[in-house]
Amino acid sequence: AWKSTHQYLGRYTVDKLLAFEEYQRVASPLRVFAVIALTPLPGLLTIVLIAAIPLESPLKGVSAN
Repeated sequence: AWKSTHQYLGRYTVDKLLAFEEYQRVASPLRVFAVIALTPLPGLLTIVLIAAIPLESPLKGVSAN
């Protein structure tokens, strides 16, 4: 069942290839660089904010945190 459901997984349709070709043609190198550089920022920001939450010592037990 899984194999028949996901038979096109990892394959590109003609429409997707044409859309990608169009993007390559119209996107400036600056935009491509910005997309590559800025894509990881939300995840990294989330990790930094979670790491910034002050926690008590684990020796104090669950109720201290």
